[in-house]
Amino acid sequence: MSKYEIVVDGPINLSGMGNVTRGFIKCLNDIPDFKVKVYDNQISPQLAHKGIPQEELDLYDELSKKEISTNALYIQIGAPRIFKKVPFKHSVAWTLFESDGFHPQYVQTCNTLVDEIWTASRFNKHTFSTNGVNKKIRIIPPMIDTEAFKPDIPRLRISNLRGYVFQANFDFSWRKGMDILLHAYWDEFTNNDDVCLIIKTFTGDDSVQAQRHLMNNINFMKKKLSLDDKKTAPVLFMGSFLEQKHMPAFANTCDCYVMASRGEGFGLTAAEAMSLEKQVICTRWSAPIEFVSRNGYMIDLDAKAPLVPIQDQYQLRTEPFYQGQSMANPSIDHLKELMHTVIKDKSNIDLKKKARDTIIKKFSKEATMKRLQENIIDVFEGTKEEFGGDGKGLFA
Repeated sequence: MSKYEIVVDGPINLSGMGNVTRGFIKCLNDIPDFKVKVYDNQISPQLAHKGIPQEELDLYDELSKKEISTNALYIQIGAPRIFKKVPFKHSVAWTLFESDGFHPQYVQTCNTLVDEIWTASRFNKHTFSTNGVNKKIRIIPPMIDTEAFKPDIPRLRISNLRGYVFQANFDFSWRKGMDILLHAYWDEFTNNDDVCLIIKTFTGDDSVQAQRHLMNNINFMKKKLSLDDKKTAPVLFMGSFLEQKHMPAFANTCDCYVMASRGEGFGLTAAEAMSLEKQVICTRWSAPIEFVSRNGYMIDLDAKAPLVPIQDQYQLRTEPFYQGQSMANPSIDHLKELMHTVIKDKSNIDLKKKARDTIIKKFSKEATMKRLQENIIDVFEGTKEEFGGDGKGLFA
């Protein structure tokens, strides 16, 4: 008989939150004395179970049929707007937020509907607590599949690659900083430079029409910068959906992964690139600082305006609770410098190996299982007043 019962209520899909859910389920199901039940909260219905291996879906189906008592720990994964009061003895919510604050309505939700908050970084522990969250906050980052994302795997076949390959993989949104990345890249490299940039971006719809719309948006950005007549280095666009089994091979096509994001609650794709021993460039703000700063390259913020209000209308429609918040303003000029630096440092094997070692030590399945087991036992037993402290030393 299992000593501890756990319910995981999160999206079973390939979104960022879906990756957190699926990683936690894999870890929890392999821990002795844990009995796990799964609910798919289906918060991204357009993704559904698309691209997930059948054997994984079979496991979730099996776990969804488990009988669980009300003495269980109920873990909700997602944005606070989906949290609900549940009739279980213990209730926690795993969430994150990418701005410099936390909306008052989200604060109220966290304080009234759950017993604890779990999040991915010290960055969010600080923003949550300083904005009024009065629940215990534990730092429990996502699991990185270091066996799937390992350096010796094959590369996905992509035509027209050049001698040095930059890559970015993100949602098509202002927060992800595609405008900053493209501005720096187009300004700095011409067609005579032996470089290319792969952009994989997605809006939940990979139809031909949707992909054409995204490409038109990219071309419009170039025109808006008065660079449409410049013979810039190529941008290789990928707007089609990739199954999970192909994602490591896709990530392995680059030399450097670039995340010119304005804000991250964690930075999953950057961590996966580090697991592949890739060079990584990230903005010097929010959660990626905690694991990239000693293992990669950080974009300084604009000296005159390091943070900027979130005013992009599409961004505010997709996340209304960004209203009144600010995010980072990465320096385009410094990103240009770093893109040249990584090309010069391409043969720095030691830094790449150090990056992978950090991911294995802190975010591998084994590390995540240990962290989950210790924290969950503490939830049930109350053996430590503040297990894990403020997460110091977790990300170095």
